[in-house]
Amino acid sequence: MKALLFWKDCDRFKPPQDAYWVECPAHQIEKLIEPLLNHDRQWAEKKEHYLSSQFAISNPELGLEPDSYYYLISSSGKEIIPTEPYYPYSGQWNAYCPFVEIERFSFDTLGDLKSRK
Repeated sequence: MKALLFWKDCDRFKPPQDAYWVECPAHQIEKLIEPLLNHDRQWAEKKEHYLSSQFAISNPELGLEPDSYYYLISSSGKEIIPTEPYYPYSGQWNAYCPFVEIERFSFDTLGDLKSRK
C-alpha cells in the first residue's frame, strides 16, 4: 500500500481525525482491506466502481496505478472509507481541497500508519 495524500482533521470520520488517502493494489485488498469493510454495503455493491483502471489510464499525470483501489484511512489505521480514484481531484472541492501533498510512502499493514505520527 502507498499513502499519497494527507487530510488533517478529516471530517468524513466522526469525530474528525487525521487521514491518509491510500492506494492499494487490487491483489492486496482481500487480505489487507476487505476484512475491515465486511459490513459496508456500499463497498459490496459498488466495488468495481472504485477500481482505478480507466481513470488512471486516462489521467497518467496524476501518477495513479491501474488496477488499484483508493481509501481514506484514519491515521490510527482503524477506520476506512472507500473512495473513487478521482476523489481528491474532483470538482466537489471548488476552491478548497482539504488534501495536502506528502512525500509518498509505502507500508505493509494498517498499523504502520500509527508510527508515521
